[in-house]
Amino acid sequence: MERQEHNPLMHFRTSTHAKHWMFTLDVLEEKQLSLLSPALFTSLEESILRYYCEKKLIECIQLRKYRHKTIAAAITFLKRFFLVNPINAIPLANITAACLFLAGKTEETQIHYSKILDIFKISQQDLFAAEVRVLAASNFNVHIWCIYHTLSGCLKNFTIESSLESQQLSLLSERAKSIVTESLHSNAMFLLSPGQYALCALTLAARELNIPFEQSVQGLPAQSSLETYLTLFQSECEKSSQIISAFQTLSSHQIDDLLNRQISIISGT
Repeated sequence: MERQEHNPLMHFRTSTHAKHWMFTLDVLEEKQLSLLSPALFTSLEESILRYYCEKKLIECIQLRKYRHKTIAAAITFLKRFFLVNPINAIPLANITAACLFLAGKTEETQIHYSKILDIFKISQQDLFAAEVRVLAASNFNVHIWCIYHTLSGCLKNFTIESSLESQQLSLLSERAKSIVTESLHSNAMFLLSPGQYALCALTLAARELNIPFEQSVQGLPAQSSLETYLTLFQSECEKSSQIISAFQTLSSHQIDDLLNRQISIISGT
C-alpha cells in the first residue's frame, strides 16, 4: 500500500496515483474533451452533473460526520470514473452511491450498504454492479493518496521547525482542511502532487488568516516554484467555482430535468 499512516509523504512517486493519475494540464483537458457528448449535453451541463454528484457525496459524508479521508476517497473514485467514462455511462445515483460505498470500505469507515440504498433510492444489485464499474475505472486499485493525511504530515514537520504558536497552527490546520474540501471539486488532484497540494492549501490559509507561515517555516520550495503551484491550484479552483455558480443559478426543477435526461439517455427512452 503506497500511503503510509506514519509518513503520508513517503513513496508518492512510486504510487499508482503518481503513475496513472497525474497529468499535465494539456493531457488532462484532452482526456476530458474526448469523453464529452455534445449531442446529448453541453460541456457546462456535464460539469454541473458531475458537481451535483460531488456535492451529494460531501453532504452525505459531512451530515453523518464521517472522517475527512472518506470525503477524499469518495470524490477521488468519482473523478477517476468520469475521467475514463462518459457522463451517460451509468445512472448518476448508482455511481455516486458506489463511490461512497467503496470509500467506506477502503478508509475503514462503517457505512452499511442498507443506509446507502436508502439515501440514493437504488437496489442492492444496482449498488454492487456500480461498485464493480468504479473499481474497473480505477484499475482495481483502491489505495487513495489522501490529501488530508499529507496536510497533517506537513503540519507535523512544520511544527518542529516553526515558531508559530499552537493556536495559530490549529487555526491554520482547520482553514487549510476547509480549502482542501472546497478544492476537491477541482482537478487539482490530477495536476499537483500531495505535497504541492497541501502546501497550496496551507499557504492560502495562512495568507487569509494573516499568519506568517511562509516566514516561519524552513525548507519551503523557492518562491517562484510556490507561486507556480499556487497559480495552477487557484486557476483550477476558479474553474470549479464557475461551475458551482452556474449550478446555483438553476432551479430544482432544472436540475431534476438534467438528471432525468441523463436517465432517459441511458434507458433509451
